[in-house]
Amino acid sequence: MRGQVREAEVVIQKTMLSFPAVPGWTAAWGAIIWDLGQHDNARACLARSMARGVLSIRSEPAGLANCSALAELCCKVGDAAAAKAIYDVLSPFAEYHGLLTMGSATYGPLHRQLGALAECQDDAPLAELHYRAALAAAKRMRSPVYLSGTSYRFAHMLLRSGDARQRPRAAALLGDALRLAERCELLSIAEVARRVAARHGLALEALAAGGGDVLGGLPS
Repeated sequence: MRGQVREAEVVIQKTMLSFPAVPGWTAAWGAIIWDLGQHDNARACLARSMARGVLSIRSEPAGLANCSALAELCCKVGDAAAAKAIYDVLSPFAEYHGLLTMGSATYGPLHRQLGALAECQDDAPLAELHYRAALAAAKRMRSPVYLSGTSYRFAHMLLRSGDARQRPRAAALLGDALRLAERCELLSIAEVARRVAARHGLALEALAAGGGDVLGGLPS
């Protein structure tokens, strides 16, 4: 997967340099170089974006998508103060989706980003409300990407809490994420779900075998 990330980094950096006025590309590049271990450069990307102003970024074309990219970078860096600033700007749009220009692509339900921003601020109850809403929205969209992606993120939060009472619920969510990702060939999500399961001692075989059709009849 790391090779695919490096390939994507080249494309995103080229796009960012071609469209320097679009803040979402800077944030997207920052998020991907964080995954490649360039943490200081990623923090610098976040600092530049925050200096530009979250409200200003939100007010620009495709502002919700740009703020979604900024939220993902912020949560990777783990900056609680920036997370609060982004959350405050995005929260009135919780029921919206982060669409790129002309609807060419989407960051999915903004509840997903809001859940991650709340988690970054150590507000697990608020994060859970958003993750639940994001799962419901993803199911209405019939989106394997956002359903599996939100499921593993929600599961990871529950597991990181260290509360043994949350493990069955986390295992069910992680199982949903893994089965759906494997079925729809979402290789990066499946790999992350496996890593989360292994890190927390959950049996992959049981996760892959359990549960039902979380999208209610999505064609194979």
